[in-house]
Amino acid sequence: MKRNTLGPWLIMLVGALYFLVPLLGTFEFSLRYRRGVYSFEAYRIVLGDPQFRDTFSYSTVLALATIVVGVVLVVPTAYWIQLRLPGLRPLVEFITLLPLVIPAIVLVFGYLRMYNSSSILPLTGRERTTNLLLMFSYVADQAAAIAQPELEGAQEWDEEVQGAHEHDQPRSQRIALHRSNFSLRPRSQMYAAFDSPVMRIIPSARA
Repeated sequence: MKRNTLGPWLIMLVGALYFLVPLLGTFEFSLRYRRGVYSFEAYRIVLGDPQFRDTFSYSTVLALATIVVGVVLVVPTAYWIQLRLPGLRPLVEFITLLPLVIPAIVLVFGYLRMYNSSSILPLTGRERTTNLLLMFSYVADQAAAIAQPELEGAQEWDEEVQGAHEHDQPRSQRIALHRSNFSLRPRSQMYAAFDSPVMRIIPSARA
């Protein structure tokens, strides 16, 4: 019996129209800056505005800084928790999900009360520190999206490595660990770093 493929294609078409029709409507509206004719006058005005260029550059730099800082903070933490403190994983997942549960307006007013010019950490008193606060706010907001895949990848990587050592496979060092976004060599170096004496002191000191 031949399988009917019309249904999935119809659903995909409806979903594509759901996203494309508003975009096309917005683009068509932007071309009607001059009454009665289509033109790119609105784009010329916006792209020629120095304030737009400065704002766009600021947003781009802030987005790149957020990605770099988020990866640097979250990725090593995820592997460290998996290797040394696996019992803290539920707590870390709960903390990273808090910014998604708390309304944004509550977070904004909380930041303003905690880091205003009269607080212990007056981060809003200067432009650079305000930008730094905004970047870390974005990092906290995106922590769940970064942490969850890395925690899953670290757990699967650890299980595969332990399984390979238990079965004493001769080619265990060449196992393809594609579940995470890192190759085997950086993972081996990271595992060696977490297995260092410094990392052994931290859990014992907390205990």
